[in-house]
Amino acid sequence: MEEKLILGTVQFGLDYGITNKNGKLNEDEIDKIFNFCDIHNILYFDTAQDYGISENILSKYSNLYPKFNIITKSKFKNKNIDDTIKISLDKFDKIECYMLHSYDDYKNTELLNKLLSYKNMNKINKIGVSIYNVKEGIEILNDNIVDIIQLPFNYFDNQWFSEDFQNLIKKTNIKIHVRSIFLQGILLNKPIKYPNNIQQNEFDKLEDQILTISKKLQLTKLELCFAYINSFEWINKFLIGIDNLEHLELNFNIINKNLKLTKEDIIFIQSISQDINQDIINPSKWIFNSGPPDLLEPCVINDTLSTSGDSYKSDTCDAADRKPEDTSLRLHEHSF
Repeated sequence: MEEKLILGTVQFGLDYGITNKNGKLNEDEIDKIFNFCDIHNILYFDTAQDYGISENILSKYSNLYPKFNIITKSKFKNKNIDDTIKISLDKFDKIECYMLHSYDDYKNTELLNKLLSYKNMNKINKIGVSIYNVKEGIEILNDNIVDIIQLPFNYFDNQWFSEDFQNLIKKTNIKIHVRSIFLQGILLNKPIKYPNNIQQNEFDKLEDQILTISKKLQLTKLELCFAYINSFEWINKFLIGIDNLEHLELNFNIINKNLKLTKEDIIFIQSISQDINQDIINPSKWIFNSGPPDLLEPCVINDTLSTSGDSYKSDTCDAADRKPEDTSLRLHEHSF
């Protein structure tokens, strides 16, 4: 399963994450992380121009470790498209995947054609697009222009089992990457603040359902998240962020178990998820009066203090999976 891992690197370049009290990673910690990745064949890294000096750090280490593969992105609003793309191209011999931030970027013909031209020049290996719902996914799969679709996925979100979406996946060579596998951390951690538009008892109900599933399947909350995404062959890679080397080791040790669920396990989970408030599993609908809020508290997993691996880390991250065009005050965006 470790060959499917993409490591988010927003914390390498920014003091990022409202639950992270350590701030930006120091050079020694980053060096240890990349050494660990080299030893354990973690070869894919997600970055962005908006992640401070993250691209610069990855540029340095991709020269030291030539087998590393870089996925990057940028926002193009009010920017020159070619100049913006070149900022990243100048830092790397080749970019494995240039990821478009959203469906709206995908519909930008000038932007897409420019990326295709760089792909033809062998400067970019693949073009990807980050999406938010199955309707966007179906349209992109039908076009078959991009190489990778990145989407939010967790065991309470059943939209991706649409018959049309699943049938198209079988007919195309487009690869599927998933993010937000911990649903901004609420599949691991109990919230300490709540969106204004969702009652606390809805989150309490969700927590009860998480515990029911975990107990039934005899898995920790973290094991459950990884086992679920590992149970579907159509998921080619998944993205998580980390705060430090210890956090990476914790996640990697569980990933390395290669846990999978049975068909009966999945049916059980999906039967429970039918009763979930759909606003809870769609962070783009979480609305707060002020922010960013301290939504998550640390949790103990396998006797190790940790915070959610993908919450508030990276763009794909889309840490809040908030659409870029959303203007109401919500959890801040970070989309690996």
